[in-house]
Amino acid sequence: MALDQYRTLPEMVSEVLIRCALGQMGELNSDLHPQIKGYLRQAQRELWTKCRWLRLRTRQSITAIEDQTQYDIPDGFEPGSIDRVIAKDDDGREWPLIPGISPEDRTDAALTSAETGDEPSRWTVTDGILEVLDAPAADIAELIVEGWLAPGRLEAEEDRPSVDDEACIRYAVIELKKQKKMLTTAEARAERADLFEGYVADLDAGEAISSPMSLGTGYVDPMDKPPTSRRSRPWWQANRRP
Repeated sequence: MALDQYRTLPEMVSEVLIRCALGQMGELNSDLHPQIKGYLRQAQRELWTKCRWLRLRTRQSITAIEDQTQYDIPDGFEPGSIDRVIAKDDDGREWPLIPGISPEDRTDAALTSAETGDEPSRWTVTDGILEVLDAPAADIAELIVEGWLAPGRLEAEEDRPSVDDEACIRYAVIELKKQKKMLTTAEARAERADLFEGYVADLDAGEAISSPMSLGTGYVDPMDKPPTSRRSRPWWQANRRP
């Protein structure tokens, strides 16, 4: 069963008004709508930046074009939200590209080397454009971009946030109550701290995956661990037992 979608922008605005005891979304409070939408956009950006576990993961494909190295980034991404780029050939085989392209990678020797392996093999983003090296050959079907959805625009009625909608609503309620003098600055600061340390932190805990443990396993001799600080002993004896 598919997960429920986050609420739309009008639904979130209406919920903020209800929780502030200002009625529902209608003509009587329409002057507050732009302000609430601004708070929701502010909430989304702050939550997206500070709380990576709230971001929605996505995967989109680009049709690869033979000998073309530059491509537009798919809608929904921004340069900082791309995690991986994957090449896929006509046989359905996929392999991840190495992030980063250095000047040395662009030399004739590097581009003609027999040791470069699968092509393309590297990617980077420059000026909002996705670049891959080497250029795809005729048998490369797609370039798959994986990462997190960038913050939504939250302007049109059908827009939905890219992070937890309940967290955005709670954030906007605090900001609107502070603006309406329902909360003092100190009270608003305390409620915002409760939001991040309570509800938002609980979402992070809910995403955690516990690893099983068996008694009597996993022991590591402390003397076999790599040193974590500089020693005064000579380098040729640094990792030996005393």
